[in-house]
Amino acid sequence: MRDTSLLPRSERLPLLLERMSHGDRDAFGSFYDATARVVYGMALKVFIEPDRAHAVTRLVYVTAWTLAPTYSASRATPTDWLMSIVGEAFGASMKVGSCCSSRPSHACVTFQQL
Repeated sequence: MRDTSLLPRSERLPLLLERMSHGDRDAFGSFYDATARVVYGMALKVFIEPDRAHAVTRLVYVTAWTLAPTYSASRATPTDWLMSIVGEAFGASMKVGSCCSSRPSHACVTFQQL
């Protein structure tokens, strides 16, 4: 197994996703460590509330683990791919219920409804 820790991020993340697609939990941990700050930051920006952002971040990584075999480096960078999952979570939250405030990110849903 190739050590990816010294590779530039642009090379390391696709390799970690490839390893994740084969069930490599260590690769998942490294992938999470390398990307979680960005994912949580975007989730917080989109969902506003820290509790929702944490819940969405967990959802994003469960989804990433599940969908790793479908990742294609020719279609998106790993970070862009993760951001698309955050966007899909937001879209799903908006479809579940009507908005209960003037801010769209405060849709009337809970994490369980995503």
